[in-house]
Amino acid sequence: MKKPQDRLAEIVVQHKAIAAILVAFVLLSTTYSVVTPIFEAPDELQHYFFVQHLADGEGLPVITGPVSDIQAEVHQPPLYYTLGALVTFWIDTDPLTDFVWRNPHAQIGVPTASGNVNMVVHSAEESFPYRGVTLAVHLVRLLSVLMGAATVLATYCIARQIMPQQKGLALGAAIVNAFNPQFAFISGTINNDNLAILLCSLTLLILVRLVRNNRPSAQMTNDQLRFGNWELGIGYWVLLGLVIGLADTLHRQRPIGADH
Repeated sequence: MKKPQDRLAEIVVQHKAIAAILVAFVLLSTTYSVVTPIFEAPDELQHYFFVQHLADGEGLPVITGPVSDIQAEVHQPPLYYTLGALVTFWIDTDPLTDFVWRNPHAQIGVPTASGNVNMVVHSAEESFPYRGVTLAVHLVRLLSVLMGAATVLATYCIARQIMPQQKGLALGAAIVNAFNPQFAFISGTINNDNLAILLCSLTLLILVRLVRNNRPSAQMTNDQLRFGNWELGIGYWVLLGLVIGLADTLHRQRPIGADH
């Protein structure tokens, strides 16, 4: 019996082209992640606030009134932020209101601006080796990079499912996905779009596989058709269980407001 590492090496050799694309994407997106100052990506401060809120054990928020700017993303689906909290809960972080110094003269979105292009004022606390809030931000960014890589792989798999004989087409689809500058950049930041895109890609992959694998043929018996429908029914029950579990979780939320 082959060892897991031997099997992994064999898979990489068999699929070395897509493996090379994934490695290149991870390097590119990680570079974006490292060189972009924290909280300078679109809405990253607000997305991270939700992550830290959960990591600090505050539970899922319930909006009971007007929220401040830093709380602007707490209405989002919580899965991405929960994953971020799971990788950062052990880090000793300061409250964001103590750590973040907003730039009162920021000219965000003004392409002709000659200065004050940063949303926050940065300090030596953000330098490597990372610690505290800075470490937490970079870890969640790395999690986003992995989600982006998984999306690229899903794109490749979708194309292979649709046109199994056209491996070059699948590689081309993965390349277009991986090296879209905006995608590579956002994948290196804290943004729940990264998980949303991944889940949409996986959903599409599952649907394509269902269509291909459950396509009736003249050789299929009634029992085979019924078995295929039974498998699909199990999938619906699993999905229903997830929805019920999420509903129960939402029922246990804690209130949050502008005075948090």
